[in-house]
This record gives sequence, C-alpha cells and structure tokens, in this order.
Amino acid sequence: MNRNQWFVLGIGLIIFSGYMFWNASILGLCATSLNEITMMGCTIIKSAYVIPALISIVLGWLFIICAGLEPKKK
Repeated sequence: MNRNQWFVLGIGLIIFSGYMFWNASILGLCATSLNEITMMGCTIIKSAYVIPALISIVLGWLFIICAGLEPKKK
C-alpha cells in the first residue's frame, strides 16, 4: 500500500471508532430504567459497541504511524 492509502485507512478507522463510542454513549442513557432485564441488555449492547471501537482506534493510529514510516514517492 502507498502512503495515501495508509492515511485514508487510519483516519477512516478513527472516525469509525468515534461513531461507535458515540453510539455507546447514547445507549448508556437507557441504563436509568427500572427494569433489571433492560439494564442487562443495555450493558451487553454497550459492550458490543465499545470493544470494536477500542480495537478500531488502536488500529487507526497504528496505520497512521505506518503511513508516516512509508517513504514518499518521487
């Protein structure tokens, strides 16, 4: 892959992880309900969004570092 492709992939993954964190924060609002089953469901859905977001942000920064190490074409 060339330098521009690494940058696009890295920035895209960081934006995707931000979107996933935003969805997880919105789902955190449903934890105020009184029903125990609903609270458990919200916790499971919230963790289903946060774990891929963490993986995506780490990979995004790793790809941006790879783009910086890639030599420029002349």
